[in-house]
Amino acid sequence: MLKEKLNMRPGFPPYEWWADPPDEVKLRVYVFNVTNHERFLAGLDEKINVKEIGPIVYLEKLLHSNIHFNDNSTMTYLAKRYPIFLPHLNDFNLNDTLIVANMAVLGMASYLHDANYIVRTGFRLLVDSHGSKLFMKKTIYEYLWELTDPVLDTSKNIVPGIVPVNNMGVLARVRLSAFFFFFNL
Repeated sequence: MLKEKLNMRPGFPPYEWWADPPDEVKLRVYVFNVTNHERFLAGLDEKINVKEIGPIVYLEKLLHSNIHFNDNSTMTYLAKRYPIFLPHLNDFNLNDTLIVANMAVLGMASYLHDANYIVRTGFRLLVDSHGSKLFMKKTIYEYLWELTDPVLDTSKNIVPGIVPVNNMGVLARVRLSAFFFFFNL
């Protein structure tokens, strides 16, 4: 009897709850605005000062589609997650600006720290030729979803195996998370 009640088939409670789950999952993100980037770069401040902004609250909507019941008692489906910004739970606008570290430049500089002189010089020339800086002014939306830099695009074209993405937005992978899952029932 219990096995029948837990059956993952249309019309049964577990399936109906799973296929259209309640909107209860909230995604809360904090970001940090650099408040002294000019003084830090000028050598006047030893440490970077930041101001916490958040939480930035999204509703995470989970949808299951292309549901197929296989002959071998497995189920195949596509799960998609959609973040929905909840303005009434946020005290700011996604178009407000931040000063943030350029994660593309800093990440690549860290990766190439022990590289030979020619590689490091090439990287410095690449950064200089694109006018990339250690800090960048971005909207909250851009920082979360569309954080790019010309150095990142060029590097991805030159060495795609080392630079796997051209968007370093903090939540960029959340938007793209659509996966196939296989479950044995």
